[in-house]
Amino acid sequence: MSFLGSIVLPLILGAIGWIALEFLGRPVRKFFDLRSQAKALLSIHNDPFDEDDEPRKEFKELGAMLVAFDSAEVFAASLVRRIGFNPSQAGDALLNLANDWGKANVAYNEYRKSIKSGLRLKDKPRDPNW
Repeated sequence: MSFLGSIVLPLILGAIGWIALEFLGRPVRKFFDLRSQAKALLSIHNDPFDEDDEPRKEFKELGAMLVAFDSAEVFAASLVRRIGFNPSQAGDALLNLANDWGKANVAYNEYRKSIKSGLRLKDKPRDPNW
């Protein structure tokens, strides 16, 4: 019996670990990758009156991925919400920013604030001597 237990128990524990990694680990890692992309896009594209369509496309794609993450990855989204993130809020703000990009009445600062709040992004303090 101990021989059988020494074979079966590691297999069961390995299966549990694999399930946890697939349903929590990878999606949570994907969320943090999306969060990093949002930070980079906000740093690169900071002129909402630019008529270039590239920022619009990038904001829309990232917003859609964050909204999809929040609705499709139930367990992982629940975990990231529990630790203080709001992927749906950030995704909606990114989609709204994409829709209003290049328009004269774009509420860029409000969208930016909502994105940063949902993803808990902080501005890096600038060196005043630089």
